[in-house]
Amino acid sequence: LKAATPVIWGVIVLEILMLVAVFVWSLVEFEETCYLAIIFAVVGSVGAGLLYKQINAAGKVLTKAMDALKANKRLFMVALGVKIAWGGYFGIWVASLIRMA
Repeated sequence: LKAATPVIWGVIVLEILMLVAVFVWSLVEFEETCYLAIIFAVVGSVGAGLLYKQINAAGKVLTKAMDALKANKRLFMVALGVKIAWGGYFGIWVASLIRMA
């Protein structure tokens, strides 16, 4: 995945745009101002601006991790096995909770 950083930034921008859309929708549909949506959009924008370097670093790390997984397919299968084992354990735990209730 060579486009990890643009994907991360795309998700951040889409989240902010969705909050702005909720603000506009509530204003048009209900004639009410949704202050919470606009506050979260502003906080998200400021946070993304302040954490710009860290977000880009996370994109680089994610790119390296995906390259490593692509180079070592066996590692991916081991991780998948761990997830399946965890899922089985979680399923048994939920079943025991249901049975106890």
